[in-house]
Amino acid sequence: MSCDFRTISKGKRRNPKNPIVKAFGSLRNGIDGSSHEYVEDPCDADLVFVFGSVTRRKEGTDRARAILGHRRDKRHIASLDIGFLKKDSNVFRVGYGDCTGEGRFLFEPRPSRVKIFGVSLKEVVRRDPGLPILILLQSERGWTYDDPLSMDEWLRRTIEDIGDDREILLKPHPTSQQSLCCGDYGSNVRILPVDPKRKNMSSVLADVGAVITHSSSGVIESLIEGIPSFSLSPRCVAHRYTCHDLAMLGNLENYDFGNRQKMIEDWAANTHHVTEFNTEWVERFWLEIQNKKNNH
Repeated sequence: MSCDFRTISKGKRRNPKNPIVKAFGSLRNGIDGSSHEYVEDPCDADLVFVFGSVTRRKEGTDRARAILGHRRDKRHIASLDIGFLKKDSNVFRVGYGDCTGEGRFLFEPRPSRVKIFGVSLKEVVRRDPGLPILILLQSERGWTYDDPLSMDEWLRRTIEDIGDDREILLKPHPTSQQSLCCGDYGSNVRILPVDPKRKNMSSVLADVGAVITHSSSGVIESLIEGIPSFSLSPRCVAHRYTCHDLAMLGNLENYDFGNRQKMIEDWAANTHHVTEFNTEWVERFWLEIQNKKNNH
């Protein structure tokens, strides 16, 4: 087993205070105490831990080249991303194969695990069907948005697919420049201010009737709040728990929220503090890989 430090930004790889470096350090200690061997060269490993993912737009980065190489050589990949359920940079979600919605959760839910994160689902209150529709925009520089269309082209097609006169609110990605989000999208479309620290998300969600995204993890918040949520790409980490058909916008009173509890339980079971990446965790993770392989 190994940790691929090439998947951490160059300027952070040697910083012991960096949360990802700390996570890799904990994983190495866990591997050293396990029945497995830690190898320095990730290309010699059967299982490699990486940070993040890759898109077709950024295949030339160190991270992308490393991950694509592991995929090509058919190594087992455990992909870490910052955990959503707890506002702590030392908490990571771990996906098998990928950290996007195209990866898999290996650990089965445990009710006691949900309590650790203190996240509870809000009661679903059927909203006025005339309330605005919120679209969460994304950065093309990240590793989640992977689409042949530019964000602007995707947005225009999505607005066309919505096809009604309800107000549409566009929420820019926190790292976006306002100018990137401007355009003549229609008289019923309003662009919200850039919110770099995401402080206004709760207040924005309070006044909308539905939320749409390509693959933003922000849709998790709208599901927790009990708002009909739509993700249009399987790369969205919440894709399996949301609706994918915009035709449902005309029938929001029948939106199925049945997957919300499963979402929270899955995320809690597969989200960990760096201190949890110990020998027991490493052994469990490898065992789950073998179990999943034998059952398919």
